[in-house]
Amino acid sequence: MRRATRLDAFPIFEDEVERLIAAKNNDAYHQAIESIAHVQKLMQAAAQPDASGPYAAGVRARHKPKRNLMKLLDGRGW
Repeated sequence: MRRATRLDAFPIFEDEVERLIAAKNNDAYHQAIESIAHVQKLMQAAAQPDASGPYAAGVRARHKPKRNLMKLLDGRGW
């Protein structure tokens, strides 16, 4: 997947994160975490760093039963 450099790419990454998490395997969870990190970089570049916390919190809330994903989020401090 080509890495976008503009904030308007956020919906694309959001869809990708959800698709990866839906795969329900550790490799996909790792990829989802990397995509979330990229979204945070996009937000910082667009001078909207405060938006990245709520996004990660939303992912956490939607997927709380997925223990391995929660461990990865915890590891990033999200």
